[in-house]
Amino acid sequence: MPSCDPGPGPTCLPTKTFRSYLPRCHRTYSCVHCRAHLAKHDELISKSFQGSHGRAYLFNSVVNVGCGPAEQRLLLTGLHSVADIFCESCKTTLGWKYV
Repeated sequence: MPSCDPGPGPTCLPTKTFRSYLPRCHRTYSCVHCRAHLAKHDELISKSFQGSHGRAYLFNSVVNVGCGPAEQRLLLTGLHSVADIFCESCKTTLGWKYV
């Protein structure tokens, strides 16, 4: 059960618990909704990808993400096997990965 401050106020937010925390000394990328750590800036390979909803980033590795089933998709560069990835904490779809 998440801990909660019973102090005054209409809302009570759960404590953030993520599987992996990235070191504070590094610039990091986080989930826009829950701020779960996703990747260190050092893991960024390219910002020049184009997704179906706009600009996309390519990372070498990420943390705190879940993975959906692999499927074949026709991308700008041809047919690829990819799987959707989502934030493990809040389940927000983040994008996809090559399989």
